[in-house]
Amino acid sequence: MNLSDLAAMGAEPRWATLALALPQADEAWLERFSAGFFALAESHRVELVGGDTTRGPLNLCVTIFGEVPAQQALRRSGAQAGDEVWVSGSLGDAALALAHLQGRIVLSEADLAACAPALHQPQPRIALGQALRGIASSAIDISDGLLGDLGHILDASQAGAQIAFDALPVSDTLRRTLSPSPSPQAGEGSKVCCNNVCWRAAMITNCVSPHPLRVMPKCRVLPPGSICR
Repeated sequence: MNLSDLAAMGAEPRWATLALALPQADEAWLERFSAGFFALAESHRVELVGGDTTRGPLNLCVTIFGEVPAQQALRRSGAQAGDEVWVSGSLGDAALALAHLQGRIVLSEADLAACAPALHQPQPRIALGQALRGIASSAIDISDGLLGDLGHILDASQAGAQIAFDALPVSDTLRRTLSPSPSPQAGEGSKVCCNNVCWRAAMITNCVSPHPLRVMPKCRVLPPGSICR
């Protein structure tokens, strides 16, 4: 999630600190955790520059630092009436996998295998965020669900939005499981939601990124005083 926050601002990750509390030393757990943590850090050229370890209830706190060229940071406050709403990837797969693990729904092995990577191994959209500098009018990472996070953009921009729920970019697995209409409220880590003026759509479509964006049909930012519906 730390990396996704930087991605949504168009920033380059640089350094991180880690504060770790454990009830007792567990070498096997620490080895697995360290392997995953440093593999992710190395893949994004992030250096661990400090932190702390202590005994106590299990708690992990990662603080990450990044850089972005002056005046080029993507912010939440730039959305304007008429902007299109774009998202990266498919929404809701992580929430679907979590619902299965919590016993609230039952997925087939094939469907769980398709959704689980979004929950266990979300991919930060770092390159995409950087490619959107100067193109997107605003951006945010989707971790609290589309409605919640798009709402943050609208609050900061003093605007509203119209959303066509039946046109949400979701996977076939989610649409089939939650037919007839998927929820826009489910959390989804490491996705990026952005707004752009319509005439820049071709620039977004052609921007170089391993995580392409998809426009949400019939979704538009509305003038101030409108509601998110």
